[in-house]
Amino acid sequence: VFWLFCGSRHTAITVTSGLSLLVGATLGTLAGGDPARYAALAAATALIVGVMSLLAWLLRAGVVVDFISDTVMVGFKAGIALVLASTQLPKLFGFADPGGDFWARMAAFLGNLGQTRPAALAVGLASLALLLAGKRYLPNRPVSLVGVSGGIVAAHVFALEAHGVALLGEVPQGLPAIGLPAVGWNDVDQLLALALACFLLGAVETAAIGRLFAAKHGLRFDADREFLGLGAANLAAGLGAGYPVSGGMSQSLVNEGGGAHTPLSGLVAALLVLMVVLWFSPLLRALPQPVLAAIVLMAVTSLIRISAFKRLWRAHRTEFLIATVALLGVLGSGVLRGVLIGSILSLGLLLRRAARPHV
Repeated sequence: VFWLFCGSRHTAITVTSGLSLLVGATLGTLAGGDPARYAALAAATALIVGVMSLLAWLLRAGVVVDFISDTVMVGFKAGIALVLASTQLPKLFGFADPGGDFWARMAAFLGNLGQTRPAALAVGLASLALLLAGKRYLPNRPVSLVGVSGGIVAAHVFALEAHGVALLGEVPQGLPAIGLPAVGWNDVDQLLALALACFLLGAVETAAIGRLFAAKHGLRFDADREFLGLGAANLAAGLGAGYPVSGGMSQSLVNEGGGAHTPLSGLVAALLVLMVVLWFSPLLRALPQPVLAAIVLMAVTSLIRISAFKRLWRAHRTEFLIATVALLGVLGSGVLRGVLIGSILSLGLLLRRAARPHV
């Protein structure tokens, strides 16, 4: 549904870690341990987020995301790249992700290096080498698809799981029932705060991704159009027993790196996912986790632009400070707060300059 209405050419719609944490932490107490009620409340949250997004589109509220300046985006991109990398490095080395923020993850990663599984690291490094070679010699080709297929074959041929390489595991097969979740008005009232938080996080993340790729490829970005796509996608997710979705940074990077040029890539991906969940999901069980980690790590390298920080340092120290604060905000407080901190700084400096004109 998202590809029909969105304006960004590269944004991939998905569940994200931020939204997952919000939904999981909030609905645990409301569901009372009942899985069916948990699922119904999660789907209702997606529907409310969809309605909020459509209202934002009708009110042309996309101008709000324009407060996220290009300088903030420099810090945001570097911060999100480091956060994503910190979640994938443990998988590459063969041990579990400890969770927590960036600093806690990196401290745990360095402390757990002694637990590295050689077979997992070998698979991950081989995948990275394949992706690097593909980027150099076969640009804009879906080399990651070859890596995924090769990883599945290698898992079977070399019995990688027996050598300590974590695999993706069982993937559910079939489709959910389509319809409205079984919730009452009292439930909707309780879910409003959660839905508002999910909407704000989803809107900021989706807009940030759209602006990132628009700037990179010299395209025009329409935030209002993204609200429309986000609203339609969340309505579809809620009707299909899903929970709130937004643009996913790592998925969008892989999408763009695979050579996507239009939102049609989202439709192709959706049709492929549909085929997999109906008939081929058992094949994905043998996909090695280090292969997925290598794909994400390769994708995020393009987000860290040291040259942009150097340029800001030479040209305008205050702008460099804003980018650095946005970077540290993402690392210490998460994606949403990091962007908001940088945006508030930008707005404050704008007001300061307006209040103290040169003439």
